[in-house]
Amino acid sequence: CGKSLLASCLPSLLPPMTESEQREVAAIRSVCQEDGLSNLRPYRSPGNSVSSVALLGGQNPGEVTRAHRGVLFLDEFPEFRRDTLESLRLVLEQGEVNVSRARFKLTYPAHFTLVCAMNPCPCGMGGVPDSICRCTPRSIQSYRAKLSGPLLDRIDLLVGLERVPIEDIYSSPVVETPSSVVAERVRRARGHQWQRGCLNRDLKGETLMNALALAQKDRDFSIDLAERGKMSMRAFEKWLRVARTLADLESSARVTERQLMIARSIRFNWETP
Repeated sequence: CGKSLLASCLPSLLPPMTESEQREVAAIRSVCQEDGLSNLRPYRSPGNSVSSVALLGGQNPGEVTRAHRGVLFLDEFPEFRRDTLESLRLVLEQGEVNVSRARFKLTYPAHFTLVCAMNPCPCGMGGVPDSICRCTPRSIQSYRAKLSGPLLDRIDLLVGLERVPIEDIYSSPVVETPSSVVAERVRRARGHQWQRGCLNRDLKGETLMNALALAQKDRDFSIDLAERGKMSMRAFEKWLRVARTLADLESSARVTERQLMIARSIRFNWETP
């Protein structure tokens, strides 16, 4: 269904790097002995055999730092070692990597957009119409168990995609939206966020609640939905930030119940292990 293709298109949808961001990325590339000057956002896609040191960094910057201000794509997410995946939790929370060794201590920047892709089961045929999944329940459970609840809590969107029938490529008219059009929507939405003082990803606590500008009935609705869904506080705040972003894409000053429901559908429509 094109998961990898979607991920590779993401850097072109993000706003151009600012001058300070370009300097940060150029400094990292210089340390890694790569070409330093570029206005393109980094895109890194390490294989699932990557070690924790190669991902986080050691004496040299790792993949998360090389993806700073850009996109880090991890394909076949559950195929990565579990300790490697769990090491991402603190990085996603802090936006930096602290490397401590016997002879040195280093801090690397690591503000990036994490994109992951996975199949529904090891063979990839689970849930696909007119296909046979050959995986045992135990193998499926083991496959999904690599993704812990705390790790998934740090991911904003959990979206299920369906396989596109080959015949639809020929029979259905394809209406394409140019990347430039989508990028302009993103630029406008980010403009609304900067007018409030920061990007939505940095909204927390009272600042987040003020940015939502919820009517009382919508506030009560969000609390009731969160309680019934047994959301953690982290998941609750991520859900509200997604709703705020949807409102920004529509240039709406207030988050409504409709946007809360849409945000919930694209935040929780994937069955977590």
